[in-house]
Amino acid sequence: MPRNVQDLILKGLKGLPPQAVSEIASYVFFLRKKYLDPEEFDADLGAMLKASIGQARKDTLSHLEKEFESYEKKFPRE
Repeated sequence: MPRNVQDLILKGLKGLPPQAVSEIASYVFFLRKKYLDPEEFDADLGAMLKASIGQARKDTLSHLEKEFESYEKKFPRE
């Protein structure tokens, strides 16, 4: 990467709030792992996706349970 692009990135960091700098740091580590250690990146990504899908399933089931709370009272059979 040309040095002027690196300088531009560093200059762009100045004055940003700490939370923004933290997000940028996380992204840099993400990119380093993706490009410098792709096997570990793939393993981590797979684990992250599996956890995300598991959480989405739990959230969906929780939502459905709430939807059907008191269903018999709301919609009694005649």
